[in-house]
Amino acid sequence: ALPIYKDNEKSLDMTKLYQENIFLGYTLIVQQNNRIGAGNRNMGEIFELDAKKTIRWKFEINTYPVDAQMIGSNRVMVAEWQGNRVTERDLKGEIKWEYNCGAPPFTVQRLANGNTFIAMQGRLVEVDRNKNPVWSIQRPNQDLQRARKLPNGEVAFVTNVGAYFRMDARTQKINKQFNVQAPNLIFGSMDVLANGNVLVSHYNQSRVVEYNKDGNQTATTNVTQPNSVVRLPNGHNLITSYQQRKVYEYNGNQQVWEYQTDGLVFVARRR
Repeated sequence: ALPIYKDNEKSLDMTKLYQENIFLGYTLIVQQNNRIGAGNRNMGEIFELDAKKTIRWKFEINTYPVDAQMIGSNRVMVAEWQGNRVTERDLKGEIKWEYNCGAPPFTVQRLANGNTFIAMQGRLVEVDRNKNPVWSIQRPNQDLQRARKLPNGEVAFVTNVGAYFRMDARTQKINKQFNVQAPNLIFGSMDVLANGNVLVSHYNQSRVVEYNKDGNQTATTNVTQPNSVVRLPNGHNLITSYQQRKVYEYNGNQQVWEYQTDGLVFVARRR
């Protein structure tokens, strides 16, 4: 194989190993169905679409799930707002692992080291597989609205007044701080890019903004009442609109994909 590589080294585009051609194209959606009518129940639902928008699997949770992440081919992590817990479930919804947060969680993230990062309005915590806290950060004024743990050991978060922080998780030293507009809705996600830029949805302003590492706006996408945004490997943004009950994919300001949900949509992620 090595001689073949050497013969074609100059013509090979190695970046394609990381592009969407190795992406499954499955979209995970978390919603609260709140359907009205005989036989309908107000339930949280977690499901996954294939590339043709066909539902691959689906299960219900009655504890108001607001975030989820696939952590393998048949496992999903769920933040359960009314249950004050994070669970790991199979694709039938059966619990395989559980952590009692002591407060409503709005974000859950499985980390590369196998630990789990959890965000609540007044606390950020990372726990290991044995449910032992590795570190935690308290926010006495209960002001957190978005949070992500970054690969370099920092944690990024946005408060309800639009203050953005990048903090060393263990020392709690603030490495970066600037102002963005507040997300305005507690349920949703933000994304922090490899170059330090941050994507934030602004629900009341009906737009998603990309800020550079110094807080300057570099791109804006106009979307009605957005509450969640993630950057896809192809450079597009996957955006949810809470009240519009839609999931969109945007290439810059051009919409290239959409899915109409039948419930209030909190988060969408793609793998």
